[in-house]
Amino acid sequence: MEIASFIAGTIFGAVIGYCIEKILDALGERVFSLRKRQYWQQAHRTWKKYESLSYGLEVIQTGWKDGAFSEDQVVLTVDSTFELPREIASNIRDRHIQEWETNNLTNNQQYGIAAIDPRRISDEVAFQGSTSHELRIHGHICKYFDFLSTHRCLLPNAPQDDRLFIESILQRHGRHYLEPAPEFPNQLSIGLSLFCEKGNCLVLTRRTKLPSSGGLWFGDTIFNAVGEMMTPTDTDSNNSQYEGSTRLSPWTTAKRGLFEEVGIRFQKGTDWIIVLHSLAWDNRILDYKFFGHIITPLSRGDVKQHWMAAPDRHESWELIFFDTSNKEQCLEIVRMIDEQRSDWASEGILCTIRSLLHLRKITPDELKRALK
Repeated sequence: MEIASFIAGTIFGAVIGYCIEKILDALGERVFSLRKRQYWQQAHRTWKKYESLSYGLEVIQTGWKDGAFSEDQVVLTVDSTFELPREIASNIRDRHIQEWETNNLTNNQQYGIAAIDPRRISDEVAFQGSTSHELRIHGHICKYFDFLSTHRCLLPNAPQDDRLFIESILQRHGRHYLEPAPEFPNQLSIGLSLFCEKGNCLVLTRRTKLPSSGGLWFGDTIFNAVGEMMTPTDTDSNNSQYEGSTRLSPWTTAKRGLFEEVGIRFQKGTDWIIVLHSLAWDNRILDYKFFGHIITPLSRGDVKQHWMAAPDRHESWELIFFDTSNKEQCLEIVRMIDEQRSDWASEGILCTIRSLLHLRKITPDELKRALK
């Protein structure tokens, strides 16, 4: 009887110990997740004070899970085909087609936003992989010349008649990131900060001057290593359908951009992770951009060799490497951006600083001191 009681007590104690261990693990996970969330909220608030550095770009949503978007939280679908309004086609597109084709521009298919809805889908606080929020985007297939006929006309260097015409159309309903202009295609792109040597080196590029390779958009400025427009072919490999529509993935676009622009194929089954931490709206031309980062163990020499063979290498004039192995090196990049901002594209500024913050290579307080 005593042996039986001893065995029962031992089993009971083991069960209680196991339960306590699991409860402590769960509490630890919650505390860790909460701290990361609080850190990123502080980092975001600090960035908003200096957002004018990335002239024209406004961060409209940050990731909900530890400061990053998870793939199940971002639902993008192709629901229709965009038709450029006849008045814009006749007044702008038709007049410029020959000029664009002469400059070797191609009217490629792209993906644009018709409606955007960042929403709460559960009252539960998200922990251990649960989802409390969702970024729902309804989109359409559009063409590059549609973009040139609308968004690009808003730039100060666009022909004055074209700019005034497009601005008159926008006066019908105003400008707000939650209400994409129905007459515009509203393209979506993805920008990535590339860190090689296990995060100890940041890879940036100097954008080309060639119009046919993207030089019309802030050519000869420092840019992210990856800046890629979404296309209708960037389907979600895990679930290509959603409520009867084709589902796309910005992570698929990021992987494609990594190969096409830098020549690096994303390595499955490794510790390579693409993190998307910010969704921004360009209040100059009214399109949308995801930003994030990726870390690879490749050396600088490896990255340059890959880039030399990249399909779209000529979108970049050169690669630029910055040491990021310690805080002072990272803060020096921030100070350089502040002092030489005219040499940087706004995308490069936003993605670089917010990625350094997200990776905790610099803290919000250190950012404040660097920008005094």
